[in-house]
Amino acid sequence: MKDTTDKLAGGFTLVEMLVAVFVIALLVTVMVGVSGIVVRRSGVTHTRATMKVIGRALGAYSDVAGHDPFEPASVRPAPPGWRARDWQAYMRGKGLYDSLMGVPRAQGILQSLPRDAFKSPRGGNRTFADGFGKYMDYLGSKGLKGAPLLLSAGLDGDFGRQEDNIRSDDL
Repeated sequence: MKDTTDKLAGGFTLVEMLVAVFVIALLVTVMVGVSGIVVRRSGVTHTRATMKVIGRALGAYSDVAGHDPFEPASVRPAPPGWRARDWQAYMRGKGLYDSLMGVPRAQGILQSLPRDAFKSPRGGNRTFADGFGKYMDYLGSKGLKGAPLLLSAGLDGDFGRQEDNIRSDDL
C-alpha cells in the first residue's frame, strides 16, 4: 500500500501562492485608493470649518471696528526659497491674522481653532493654514457681493489650478 501523507505534507503549490499574493496586492491597491479619497475629504472639511471660524472672527472684527480688516496691498517680492504665490498668501494671511488678533472678541473666536489651523514658517509670524497644511490667502473684499474672501489652494497646493481651490464664499 502506498503512503499518501508525504504528498500532502509538501505545503502550498506555486499557483496557490500566486493567487494569495494577487489577492493581497488587490486589497492594498483598493486601500490606497480609498485612503486618498478620505484624506482629501477630511482636508476639505477641515478647511471649510476653519474658514467658517475665521469668517465669524471677521464678523466680530467688523462689528467692533466698523469695517473689514485691511485690503491686501501688493506684497514685496518673495525672498529666496519661496514660490511667489506662497509668499503672497503667507503675507496677506499674516496681515489678516495680526488684524484679527488685535480685537479681543475676534481673538476669542480664533482660539477655538485647532493648533494645525495656524502655520509659522521658518520662525516667522503666524498665519492661517488649510486642512492640507498649506497657506490660506486673504483677498479682502473680492468675494461674492464684496464679502471678505479666504482662499485655499486645495490638495495640490497650487492656487493657479482653480478646480480644487476652496473659497470661503462657496460655503
